[in-house]
Amino acid sequence: PKSEPAPDRPFVIAILGTDPFGASQDEIVRGNRIDNRPVVVRRVSRPSDLDGCEVLYVSPSEEARLDSILAAAAKAPMLTVSDMPRFVERGGMIGLVVANRRVQFEVNAEAAERAGLVLGSQLMRLARTVVDAKVR
Repeated sequence: PKSEPAPDRPFVIAILGTDPFGASQDEIVRGNRIDNRPVVVRRVSRPSDLDGCEVLYVSPSEEARLDSILAAAAKAPMLTVSDMPRFVERGGMIGLVVANRRVQFEVNAEAAERAGLVLGSQLMRLARTVVDAKVR
């Protein structure tokens, strides 16, 4: 985000809906730090549980309520990520897609900017597709 988070607060990755990662996600982040903040994974079931999250993975199981989830996430500088179809076109920020047996990603730069997030130029170059009203 453009503003600095509190240094004593953990970096929270939230998983909303059916968790496709299981314990492996906890193992991956265990002991890791971002900007000297411990990384934690939180599993949530409601958009109202998103306070303090920096990254939100939205499971495809939540597709029916995606609009309300993205509206709740927009209240904070939170990066939204999913592998559900058309995620970035619907207002999500990072959409994971499988093409040619490889995981690639799409970016909605406009949605990230509205949330007060700055996406790096290297990330933007690696994206398969960038959705941005200024580019059109």
